[in-house]
Amino acid sequence: MADVLVKVLNMYGIRESINCITADNATVNDGIFLDLELEMREWSQENGQIRCLAHVLNLAAQTVLKTLRSEAEEPEVDLAADDQRDLLNNNGVDPATILHKLRQILAKIRSSNLLWESLQEDAQRKRLNWLVPILDVRVRWNSTHKMIQRALYLRPALERLLAIDNSRKFSKARVPLPLSHADWKTLESLEKILCLFVDATEFASGSSYTTLSFQLPYYEFLQSSLHELIEREHDRENNQDPDSPGRKIWAAADDAYRKLNQYWVKTDSNTRQVIATILDPRMKLQLFRNLQWEPDWIQNAREKFIRIFNTRYARLPHLPPQPTTLPGEPLVVPPGPIADWPNAQAGETHRNRTRYEVLVFGSREDVLDEDLLESQVDIYLREPRVDRNMDITQWWKLHEHRLPNLALMARDYLAVPATR
Repeated sequence: MADVLVKVLNMYGIRESINCITADNATVNDGIFLDLELEMREWSQENGQIRCLAHVLNLAAQTVLKTLRSEAEEPEVDLAADDQRDLLNNNGVDPATILHKLRQILAKIRSSNLLWESLQEDAQRKRLNWLVPILDVRVRWNSTHKMIQRALYLRPALERLLAIDNSRKFSKARVPLPLSHADWKTLESLEKILCLFVDATEFASGSSYTTLSFQLPYYEFLQSSLHELIEREHDRENNQDPDSPGRKIWAAADDAYRKLNQYWVKTDSNTRQVIATILDPRMKLQLFRNLQWEPDWIQNAREKFIRIFNTRYARLPHLPPQPTTLPGEPLVVPPGPIADWPNAQAGETHRNRTRYEVLVFGSREDVLDEDLLESQVDIYLREPRVDRNMDITQWWKLHEHRLPNLALMARDYLAVPATR
């Protein structure tokens, strides 16, 4: 696979232009990039491999469900079928059992017109907007979050429905035993864990532009949020039964934390992600202070940034800023002597225009002043960060005239996707 990839890069003539490669975390990719490192100059797996954020989030969320043994398994028709398990007493000590019971309840409601209509009526009585109950599927972990979230919203209507005597009105539907207050509390805790990964996944996958600069802060945010939840559940369940739902929720959150940390270790030292973060004018070096990095770590990040700039970008010829116009406004060309020579020969006209533009604007080959080259980084880092709602691509377009070489660097690194 590495040979095929190199062949394609050679075919398109971009072998020496590869900055980063974003891929999922399949083991085979590690082998491919190791081989690729041997084939390509100035490219390393350590800094050039970007691990897909959405895939890492998926692995962590799957870890939660696997720890609780609560993945969706049975088809909806099987869950809705009459079964003696429906009538078994459940003390609600296992989150997996609680989720299984919730699936049974929802599957039976979805398969019975009588229960479906009754739930709609109960939702109206409780002044709830009618939202269809959701049943999760195994191949999409976030569907489990949606199932729990929707059930929590419909809880008043579901509790009223399940509280009615099953032996009379709903004898044919055979509704399972209702969820206890402790069961609902367990579902709330599980929803809070999964919600962290749902929000992060939707943000990373739904942004209008690439989000490599958000990888480091999102790892930190998720880890700190899970750590707070773990500490809270640990303090609450410290003196209780090790088989209690809270303890199992705590264990699931801890496993998700460890899974994230496994990829954080591979990410926080990645030069490309550090550079992308600094080049985001909303973050810069302040982001690392917010993440409570050690001062020597921040200094190391700054030195990496300056070293890459000086080595690869400081001496690059930059393109002069192009004239911009408002929408619908015609481009106005500055008047010059050429405008007065309508009958000049085409070749002579081109030469005269070139001489005139060089006289006025300077040669495209002009080298920037040495002090300006060295000060671009200082100017950028010294200035305050911009508003969080600023479109960073538009910001760099507006400021490329005064930070031309740094803008070239931003174009390369901020174009790297955080998800594949």
